Amino acid sequence: MPESYIPKITKRLKDANIITACEGIKGGYLLSENPENISLFDIISSTEVTMKINRCLEEDGFCFRNATDYCSVHKAFLKVQKIYEDSLRAVRISDMIE
Repeated sequence: MPESYIPKITKRLKDANIITACEGIKGGYLLSENPENISLFDIISSTEVTMKINRCLEEDGFCFRNATDYCSVHKAFLKVQKIYEDSLRAVRISDMIE
């Protein structure tokens, strides 16, 4: 990861109340909560612009064919999106640091 990217990531994590900054010579960052209470989804969703696997799943529901209500591909993407998000929510930071 480029060093210039670290301040951007830490700002997003601070804004999401996942980490807090500790000032001083021995300062740094601490988790704001217990690692059991923070999921991989929490971290990724706070640092990425979008978590959606396809444009048609974004909030505005954009579809150049205007077919999100009946499109079988859209329905398949919805199922995959749910599995993806549920899988990330199931992984806790505590699982990763043990």
